[in-house]
Amino acid sequence: MYIDRIVVSATCRGLGLGRLIYSRIYELARQTGSVQVCAEMDLNPPNNASLDFHRKAGFIQLGTRILESGKQVSMQTRFLPCELEKS
Repeated sequence: MYIDRIVVSATCRGLGLGRLIYSRIYELARQTGSVQVCAEMDLNPPNNASLDFHRKAGFIQLGTRILESGKQVSMQTRFLPCELEKS
């Protein structure tokens, strides 16, 4: 599953909304059979808050790319834990 963009207003940052949104995204990803969630974050110019949030959430960088606009982004993914079926 690919997340294109999530924006939380400056006045609401730090309240756990991002973690709540991502928690729901992980749930939806599992329901659709996805095994990972992917996103990209700005490196140049840097979006340090997003990079830090995703690092803490367990995302790892797969690579970087430069967009036509000249912006450089980090392509990242987080594998979802497997849930064992109960017998």
